[in-house]
Parts: sequence; structure tokens; C-alpha cells
Amino acid sequence: MGQGRYHGLLPAWQAVVFCNNSDAFTTTFKTAVGSGVVVAKGKPALLLSDGTNVVCVTPDS
Repeated sequence: MGQGRYHGLLPAWQAVVFCNNSDAFTTTFKTAVGSGVVVAKGKPALLLSDGTNVVCVTPDS
């Protein structure tokens, strides 16, 4: 894959995600117009989206 961060544009949804990128890359989950959440490498997160903004429900540990 390319260098840098990865981004996924998403509609209204909820999901448990796990960032399994190579190297030290992060993944940003966001909608086309709203705020997003960055998930660090090796971290799981429960994310919720209302179709505009994405929020992380689980603590970043």
C-alpha cells in the first residue's frame, strides 16, 4: 500500500473496528462532511456514526 494514513468514508453505521495497518500508520474513519475518529495501529474501537459525525464509544487505551 501507499505511504501515510488511510481514510475510510462511511455512511450512518456502528461497528467494532481493529486497526491492523503495517508500520506505524493510523486509520481515520469519517463521513464525507463531518468529524472523524483516528484509530491507532493495533487498537480496537467501537465507533458510531449518525451519517455526519463519527465518535468513538470505547476509551483509547
